[in-house]
Amino acid sequence: METTRYQFVKLGMHLEYLRGIGSISVMQSGSLAEFPHLLENMPGSRYSVLNVVQTIRAVLAQFEVLELKQSQEAAAPWLPMLGEMEQALGQSRVQAEVTLRDHFAEKLVVIARTVSLAVKEETSR
Repeated sequence: METTRYQFVKLGMHLEYLRGIGSISVMQSGSLAEFPHLLENMPGSRYSVLNVVQTIRAVLAQFEVLELKQSQEAAAPWLPMLGEMEQALGQSRVQAEVTLRDHFAEKLVVIARTVSLAVKEETSR
């Protein structure tokens, strides 16, 4: 199958979404020093776990289609986290209301940045 530019644009948009994950609950604490990446990614509300799971699944599927092996390896730390999020969704009656916790969100952002760098490196060859 021939890859298109649209597939790469879609991948980039998914990665930007994941890099923008943040939480506002840290505002209750006196310092944001504990969450350095959240300072530049503070949305108005927490991200829905359901949306994050769907986006990570889409990114992983795109890596398969685009045959981005290095990027898949960089995304490996998402797999156990994906399992945790899916378990939390399975335990909730209203999946759309399940939101990310601060430390978990911060870890997702760090991984998303690493994955983004891997994609840039792998696609620039």
